[in-house]
Formats: sequence, C-alpha cells, structure tokens
Amino acid sequence: MPAKQYNNDDTKIVKDAILFPYILDVLERDIQVIMASNAKMNSVYARLLRKAQNDATTSFYEVKNRMRNAGIKIFEEIREKDAFTTKFVVRGYQHEFKMFWSHLKIEIQTRLAAYLEVDLTDKKTDP
Repeated sequence: MPAKQYNNDDTKIVKDAILFPYILDVLERDIQVIMASNAKMNSVYARLLRKAQNDATTSFYEVKNRMRNAGIKIFEEIREKDAFTTKFVVRGYQHEFKMFWSHLKIEIQTRLAAYLEVDLTDKKTDP
C-alpha cells in the first residue's frame, strides 16, 4: 500500500520545525558576537536580537504544538554537503523532506527580516 499523502499544512509544519532551531542558533550566535564587539550601542542591538529570539521561540513552541496535534514526528535528520534530509511520520506514514542549504539560508534571512521588521527589498537600507 502506498504511503498516504500529507497535505500542505503538514509540509509547512515540518518545514517550520526544521527552520526554527537554525533561526534560534543564528540569533544566539549573533547576540554573542554583538556583545563581544566594541560597538558603542551593542546592548541595544543585542536587545533587538533577543526580542526576535523570544518571538521565534514562541513561534517554535506553537509549531511543536501543531506537530503534536497533527500527529507529526521527526525521527531523523541527515546532513549532507549540499542539503539535508528530514525523515518524519505523519499519522503513521513515513515521509522525507529535503532542503538545500542555500534555500535554508534564504528562508532564515526572510524569517529574521520579518521578526526584525526589515524590508529586504528596500534598496535604501542595503549595506
């Protein structure tokens, strides 16, 4: 019997569950870098990132609850040179989700911009 297809909501939940740990790691690393820097207002910048981190943590808990309610369990992550594969179960059926590292980076940038309320299309704010 073929594996039962999961729906788009299930895919979004799994993708979010994969992304949030990376988002939180990036924010934590950046907070540490900023606090160790000689920037005059490093505590202000760190607070902005800490707020984004708190918001992302809240969203991650919501994703975990959605996973539990939808019967989704991630049971394996395989990291490769160009991509990673996540194996998961949805209501008893096994599936795989593959994401390239380049796509992950774009997703993280997009999500961080949303948490920090930064418009990535605004050319006036380009570094």
